[in-house]
Amino acid sequence: MSPSFRIRAQYHLFRHVDVYPPTGFARFNELCKISPLIPRLIRSLRTTTWHKEISDPEKLQLHILINLEKISLSEYDSTSIPPWDNASAIDSQISYSATSMNLDCIHFPSTQNFRSCIESFPALKTLSIRGLLIHDAKSIEHVSSNPGPPIETLTIKSSGMKNNHERVFIGSRTEKIGWQKPFGLSALRKLRMVFCGLRLVPKVQNILDITHNTIQEFYLLLTPEARYDQMPVKGQHVLIFSRVPFVTFDPTTSDTSWEMRYLVTCLRKGVPTRLNVSLDYSEDTFHQLHVEGTWMALDNVMRDGGSLLCVTIEFDGDIDREAIKRKFALRLPRMYAAGRLAVVFTDDHSIPL
Repeated sequence: MSPSFRIRAQYHLFRHVDVYPPTGFARFNELCKISPLIPRLIRSLRTTTWHKEISDPEKLQLHILINLEKISLSEYDSTSIPPWDNASAIDSQISYSATSMNLDCIHFPSTQNFRSCIESFPALKTLSIRGLLIHDAKSIEHVSSNPGPPIETLTIKSSGMKNNHERVFIGSRTEKIGWQKPFGLSALRKLRMVFCGLRLVPKVQNILDITHNTIQEFYLLLTPEARYDQMPVKGQHVLIFSRVPFVTFDPTTSDTSWEMRYLVTCLRKGVPTRLNVSLDYSEDTFHQLHVEGTWMALDNVMRDGGSLLCVTIEFDGDIDREAIKRKFALRLPRMYAAGRLAVVFTDDHSIPL
């Protein structure tokens, strides 16, 4: 085997690496020692936590992966811990290079422990969280004042903020001083809430409020059970997102009617510059929204706010696009007459800005 072929093979084999316990960590570390080129090739690393304390020789040596761009960590069990040391525990001059991180059902003993983990990645731009669990979430008063990495896109999926865990980002709040010790939010441009229940709305509102100077996009997908969380919807469960320029609302197919009414309730508090609504189109749902007066209410509140409404239609198979556009023009006449209604389809190559 020629040296050039070996190098090319390593380049393709080690760009994306999966490493799993209990023996995978030690083997991976040994491989990196045997072939010093390999750590430089790795761009993406996927691994899991482990339920036992990992000895130092077996811990993943992330600081040698100098070109690492993305890291994904999922749980092993309910007592799992990340299989690497925080960078500060190794040396104050060491940091990890990844700019994108995915945490799936990871447990941290305290708020500071979570923040120390994230602080190890000072170039982090994208963070996705599902099922975050902080065992001592009340420890927020004792965290450091480090502002954290300049995260630009934050995605929180499912029950990603139980028990006030949004406080790991926004810190604590007092009436006199306001928010103290926010973390990782100084450059936030895009917030994505996926399968969000109404009980989380006040926490989401906190993040929107504290990032109002930087936030540009907000995506909201309610959990199918959201309509059972609080009936009727009370003030604290109504989102105010009028200061976000671009909002995407993605109703689930389980109860589009209720979710669209909830959207209108939020819009009455203020409308964004542009609202995008993604719909799985069906004649029954479209007609039901007309009968309930939802289209009329949406037309009025959006027209009065002077904003652009873009409806993105998701579909399977053939569909009469022009007929659907005419129906929306009929049900949203004020927006259509003002030239601020766009109806597009998911396979359109150009979506209006």
